[in-house]
Amino acid sequence: MNRMIKLSAALPAPDPALTVAYTPILLDMPGRQPLELRVTAPAAGDALPIVLLLHGFGPSKYILSKDGYAPLAQFWAERGIAIM
Repeated sequence: MNRMIKLSAALPAPDPALTVAYTPILLDMPGRQPLELRVTAPAAGDALPIVLLLHGFGPSKYILSKDGYAPLAQFWAERGIAIM
């Protein structure tokens, strides 16, 4: 295992909370196919911080990038951050 991954396991983080995810959200792109987005956020709360996860466009190893990064977005959302 990568040394940095081992060290990151010791970082403090809040306990996970319930989340909601909305997908696909289609954003029209003139001259291109629509961009598919996913929004994952805590199920409760207000004035949430927002992270725009710019993960690229199109498939990567046969997984849409919005789906490939879903575990990372889920982790952050469970800890109080809205991910788009």
